Amino acid sequence: MTKQLYIHTAPIYKALIKMALFLAFIAGAAYGARENIVAIWHGNPEINSFIAGIFALGVWLSLSSARKVARAAEDINSGNVESPEFTQVKAWLDIAGSPASYIANILVFIGLFGTFWGMLSAIGGISLIAYGADGLPEAMEGMATALSTSIFGLAGSIILSFLQMQAGNSRRYLLAHMEA
Repeated sequence: MTKQLYIHTAPIYKALIKMALFLAFIAGAAYGARENIVAIWHGNPEINSFIAGIFALGVWLSLSSARKVARAAEDINSGNVESPEFTQVKAWLDIAGSPASYIANILVFIGLFGTFWGMLSAIGGISLIAYGADGLPEAMEGMATALSTSIFGLAGSIILSFLQMQAGNSRRYLLAHMEA
């Protein structure tokens, strides 16, 4: 007679609730600072829109990863997962968080790319000023690009890192109890 594996799902759902509450807090803070965020957004709407799209993909991947862990635990508890399939579930759990963690790093990269892009534009404007031309608008536009992309890239990366940490905690919890 084989022992039926049972995994308490409360810690897994607790991670999902933490993720949802954190996102609600971030959304509330963003709503409160919406005028400042819109002003910063206009520093370079093209790159910042790209950052926002990548960020949304990362949030979706983090939440779906945590939800898949909860579903896997429910399947184990209901007996839908047999012992030979544990290795498949474990393999999926080992790689499930990878894409979202890469996306957090990509956000930092895009933010830094925008920073250097903006700094080059600002230097171009400053060099125009040195030659007696009116390069101040170009210099200010370059600085706006540099700062706005840095802010959005780093903020998105920090938020995704927290979400990924919670999803990773639920994955590790499930793996530890599957092996027990």
